[in-house]
Amino acid sequence: VALPLLLAACVAWAVMLPLSLPHAAVPRALTAGAGKVLHLAFAGLAALTAWLSLALARQQGAWFVLSLLLLVWIADTAAYFVGRKWGRHKLALHISPGKTWEGAVAGLLAAGVYGAGCTLLAGSYFLAVAGPHWALAALLAMVLAAVSICGDLFESVLKRQAGVKDSSALLPGHGGFLDRLDALLPTLPLALLIYDVWA
Repeated sequence: VALPLLLAACVAWAVMLPLSLPHAAVPRALTAGAGKVLHLAFAGLAALTAWLSLALARQQGAWFVLSLLLLVWIADTAAYFVGRKWGRHKLALHISPGKTWEGAVAGLLAAGVYGAGCTLLAGSYFLAVAGPHWALAALLAMVLAAVSICGDLFESVLKRQAGVKDSSALLPGHGGFLDRLDALLPTLPLALLIYDVWA
C-alpha cells in the first residue's frame, strides 16, 4: 500500500510544483477560482502523504528520520543567511520576494556537504541509500534540497492566494506552523520512494 501512495504523491508534486517556479505568469494564473480549489485539495493530499512518509521513515530508526529533517533545515538555514548577506538576484519575486538565487545555491551546496558527511553516520538515510559513496549521497542530498525549495515556494503560493503573510500565529517570527513543514511535504515522499525502490 505504501509504495503506490508514495508514487502517487511524487507524481502529484511533479504536476503541481511547476506552478511554484519563478516565472511571471504564475501569479496571474493562480487567481482563478478553480486553481485555488485545486491547490487546496492538493495541499490536503500533500499533508497526508507527508505524514505517511514520516511514519514509514520512523520504522527505519531515529537517525534515519533525523538525517532527513536535518537535510531540509540545514539547506534552509544556509539559504537564509547567505541570501540575506549576499543575495542580489531574486529567485521568485512574485511568490517569495525574500528568496534569492545566491541563497538557493548555498542551500544546495550545504545539503551536498551534509549528505556526503552522513555517509559516515550509521543509520542515516544517505547511508541506507547511497552506502559509503559520498559523491552519490551528496548528489541525492542536493536533489532533495532542490525539491524542498520548491515545497517552500508552493506554500508561499498558498499564502498569497489566501492573502496572508503568515500561515498561523503559532510560531511568531517564523511565518507560521506550515513554514516549518512546507519544505518537508514534497521531500519526504520522494526520499521514501527512492529508499523503497533503491535500498
